[in-house]
Amino acid sequence: MKNKGIQKQSKEDALFLKRMEDLSEKSERTYSYVYSDFLNLNEQALFLDAIKEGFYAGYSFVGGHDSAERKIIRFEAKEVYDMPAEPIDCIKIQRANEKFGDKLTHRDYLGTILGLGIDRCKIGDILIDEDVAFVFVKKEICDFICSNLERVKHTSVKAGLVNFEEMNFKVKMQTVTGTVTSIRLDAIIALFAKISRSSASGYIAAGKVFVNGRLITSNSYSLKEQDIVSVRGIGRFVYSGVLGETRKERQRIQIEKYI
Repeated sequence: MKNKGIQKQSKEDALFLKRMEDLSEKSERTYSYVYSDFLNLNEQALFLDAIKEGFYAGYSFVGGHDSAERKIIRFEAKEVYDMPAEPIDCIKIQRANEKFGDKLTHRDYLGTILGLGIDRCKIGDILIDEDVAFVFVKKEICDFICSNLERVKHTSVKAGLVNFEEMNFKVKMQTVTGTVTSIRLDAIIALFAKISRSSASGYIAAGKVFVNGRLITSNSYSLKEQDIVSVRGIGRFVYSGVLGETRKERQRIQIEKYI
């Protein structure tokens, strides 16, 4: 399986694609599922673009929950003899004392875990619900985190493995409606982020906008209903569609914002 497109990429991108190609070949060679580490949106987009060249065998993305942003690629040979459990665990982190502690953020949890000497690629999404965090990680580091994570900032915490079936977290969404001149990506991002259309175009030009995991660099890209849009540094939303048209021929739309 030859990767004809690697030389067109930057050195860093080429190395990444070569690693993915090696994992795909291992899956075919061993007739088993083979998994990558967690990939960010840039890496997922790079991989999806490379697929157009036909380098890779079967694959799917897994992230531990339905709306995961950081995901693992599962390479799937045509005939699979070895079908292990998914390589993702979920760790629940909560205050050791419910009455005392800081208000902790995503950055606080992530910084503390990285401070244990763990690579970012071993950590998936971090979901926060009030004073509890659910952290998706590669299985090989789960026990280490649970044994060594005792404090986040100034707050004493306890961390333990939780079954996915027991994870009672529900993604919180906020409905946002408004009007736009057209169903262009820049216009909808401007509504979502409460910024000017030119500022929204800046995010797109800077390679910070992804639709369903794919990097989009066109301001005029037209969204489809249920498209998931991620804007790095701002957040994510689901485009619900057009509700109607105003007297001034503007489109009234609805989006569901992750909060």
